[in-house]
Amino acid sequence: MLAYPSYGSRREYASQGAKRWDSGSIAWAWASKQSERGKCPASMTFEGDKFYSYGTCVAERVTYNGQTVFLVSTENYSSTTARHLGDVRSAVRGRGKVFHVPGVRIGSSDMADADRILTSWQTEAGYLLKTAADSRDPKKTRLILEAHEIVLKMQEYAAFFELSLVEYPVAIPLSDELIEQARERIAEWQQKLADTREHNREVREKLRPVVYAAKRLGGPDVAINMKALIRTYESINAQEQLDLGLGE
Repeated sequence: MLAYPSYGSRREYASQGAKRWDSGSIAWAWASKQSERGKCPASMTFEGDKFYSYGTCVAERVTYNGQTVFLVSTENYSSTTARHLGDVRSAVRGRGKVFHVPGVRIGSSDMADADRILTSWQTEAGYLLKTAADSRDPKKTRLILEAHEIVLKMQEYAAFFELSLVEYPVAIPLSDELIEQARERIAEWQQKLADTREHNREVREKLRPVVYAAKRLGGPDVAINMKALIRTYESINAQEQLDLGLGE
């Protein structure tokens, strides 16, 4: 397993002073090494190379072969931590190579554990392929493509850190040529979905004055029935999207 440099445990830092930063600059302070420790009122802290949100490590800076690398969590945990991660992504841009990796358990700080990262990716890709086997197109193809993208991430990560993927096999049931064809089909289906949503929006706009007139002339019951008609029409379209595997 790849060994990363360690800057000590959180307990070792407890006796040291942490510089206070505001929520808008603490991620920048960490990424640019403005201080060894930092904290802010918005529950963001950093200790050495690790950046925390509510006590969970969501990003870590490592050095490999003289190059600075940032490992940033893809797990949002909460809406607040999602905003913290947005600050981190902005702060690390242009400061080194960035890998977006699976997040750690809540309260954990082992962000840079290579075995954890690769195992998480392997598990996620395996789940997508298993789900794809029980699905129909285009959902099936979309899931296979998502698994393919994860494998590409694994390969890039392993190549950079000079790791072997022998222990993390994932078999993608599509050739490179079929992968490209699948991407084209997914793009066509996504366009169809976008066209359907635009059509629904236009229908709502056209029926809005009708609903308004019905409410004034026929009372609230008529207006409610008109709105129910619109919702029924849209639900039919939504079900069609789900059947395509493209719905939300």
